[in-house]
Amino acid sequence: MRQFTSARLNSKFAFTYGRVEVRAKLPFGGGTWPAIWMLGKNVSETGGYWYPEYGTTGWPSCGEIDIMEHWGFNQHYVSSALHTPSSSGATENYGGLYGANVSEEFHIYGMEWTEDEIRFMIDGQVHYIYAPANQNAATWPYFEDQYFLLNIAIQEGTEDSFQESDMEIDYIRVYQEGANSIEETTQNLQTDITWIQDGDVLTLTNQSAQSAALNIYDVRGRALLTNQLVTVGTTQVQLPVAKGVMMLQFDVDGVTWSDKLLR
Repeated sequence: MRQFTSARLNSKFAFTYGRVEVRAKLPFGGGTWPAIWMLGKNVSETGGYWYPEYGTTGWPSCGEIDIMEHWGFNQHYVSSALHTPSSSGATENYGGLYGANVSEEFHIYGMEWTEDEIRFMIDGQVHYIYAPANQNAATWPYFEDQYFLLNIAIQEGTEDSFQESDMEIDYIRVYQEGANSIEETTQNLQTDITWIQDGDVLTLTNQSAQSAALNIYDVRGRALLTNQLVTVGTTQVQLPVAKGVMMLQFDVDGVTWSDKLLR
């Protein structure tokens, strides 16, 4: 009996409505079953990041959005699907198309989610739209936050020649109407959090509404100072003994950027 190790990642980011773009290269080999998908934040799934604080609803009532599924036994065919109380398991709500070189090249797997419909696409080409005429709890559980999951499952009957294969994710991007981009958020924070070096002392001024974490590294990436709290207002930090170029890395609620310092 052959044994394989596969992986599944649950994200710590959940949202309602928006456009998703995932640039990915898919694994190759009969028996591989990669998926880029989403579950309702309220799913009662033991071990999930959002459980038990938000886990109040079972599957499929929480709603599942399969942005991309691919089966190595049907190479190059990519599918998208919805699982709801009205149709789950072997759901009737799906669509797909054959892509070119999905395991050899990166492609962008997209999803647009609004109050009325969910569209799926590959490299901008729409291949399925879900828009039930009668929206209710059975057909449309998609009015609350969902979060990402990435995984590769291994099916029975894997080809004898199969040894290993990766799913490579270049990026996952979420665009929402009226929301600042990560770049805009970072630029605003960089304007609000400034620093001045005076000898061995670093004086930081934080005019934002949140505290920041400061890490300092040398040019080889070795940590010289970690998780220094930079509160709102003025904070003074004694610089590490090391000389030369240092990198100041700031983190505000997951938004990070770096500055260079020469001592």
